[in-house]
Amino acid sequence: MLSAGKVRLRPIEERDMATLYLWMQDAVLLRSINRTEKTTWSSHIDWYRRLLHDESQILFSVEAVEDGMLVGQCGLKKVDYKNRKAELWVFIGDNTMRGNGYGSEAVKKLVSFAFEEKGLNRLYLYVVDFNLGVKRFYQQMGFRQEGFFKQDVCIDGIFHDTIHMALLKEEYNGLQK
Repeated sequence: MLSAGKVRLRPIEERDMATLYLWMQDAVLLRSINRTEKTTWSSHIDWYRRLLHDESQILFSVEAVEDGMLVGQCGLKKVDYKNRKAELWVFIGDNTMRGNGYGSEAVKKLVSFAFEEKGLNRLYLYVVDFNLGVKRFYQQMGFRQEGFFKQDVCIDGIFHDTIHMALLKEEYNGLQK
């Protein structure tokens, strides 16, 4: 468990499934995380069971320290220990909690965990071109744009570019000074 400030990152547990499932029915949230289809309960539970045995992913539930309320989820996927890199992602699923610093604190803790505890050297992520607020958010967290892929994803029948961003351990170390 990773805890400090407003949020605690803990492993996803079965008790989180109902709330996570509800969030995966929120069309606005799904669009912001580049998912276009709502999930079924059965596929949601299958995802959780696969997750328990998938060493290429490290996922956390994000909860508010103040009251233990589940507010979001974050993690590392495509973890590549040989090349010491992973894809970082985060979302605050409870829309009443967005904009209150929970995402920022979750990302800071996750980045610290990835570099300091897991020994990774590079974290990367993708932002859909219409999501400029998220791009600014990650820039504030120290991520830099490395490029973009034209018409990389199709959302609601429209192709969008994706912005590729990354943070290196040496850049993170510079931010900590």
